[in-house]
Amino acid sequence: APAPRRASCRALGRRAARTGRTGARLGGPGQAGSLLDAAGGPAALLPGLWAGGRGDEAEAAAAGLAPYLPREQRARSLLAVARQQSESSFDRAIATCVVALAIAAVSRAARADLLAVRALSCANKADFAELERTLAEARAVADPASDVAALATIDATEAVYEFNSNRFEDAVALIDSALARIGARGQGAALW
Repeated sequence: APAPRRASCRALGRRAARTGRTGARLGGPGQAGSLLDAAGGPAALLPGLWAGGRGDEAEAAAAGLAPYLPREQRARSLLAVARQQSESSFDRAIATCVVALAIAAVSRAARADLLAVRALSCANKADFAELERTLAEARAVADPASDVAALATIDATEAVYEFNSNRFEDAVALIDSALARIGARGQGAALW
């Protein structure tokens, strides 16, 4: 494996060991080891690299692991990266979402989460044409019964758009909806 991928895989392995996920053996195809089978897979470990100030390694790890992951885990790994990128580079977050959304046979839930992150990044970038398109697609994909967090993000993102468009009542209704969705999930709005 190339040095950057080996370093990223070692960092994921160290993170797995610290979180109690063992067997972080990463080799070639067919030798991915139990890290890839752990609950949440590598997608659950990538934010740890990011939180440790290793964003470039998180991106490299996601790219390096991609050929070895099943489609759903690959999309979820890219989602983890896009969520972090949305805090610093809207263009990179959007590009990562586009790549993940292009993966065939990804679950509806993963698509809803990816579209929510893409919408948020489009809003932050002030790309309103793409925001409108992404919001419509996200609402068509998301299931109100199960995609609560994605829909809360979509509502909050659309609320900002409505506010900036001087549609204040619509903005307030969307924020109320986002907060209600998160509250019904038992999650505090400050943590969301």
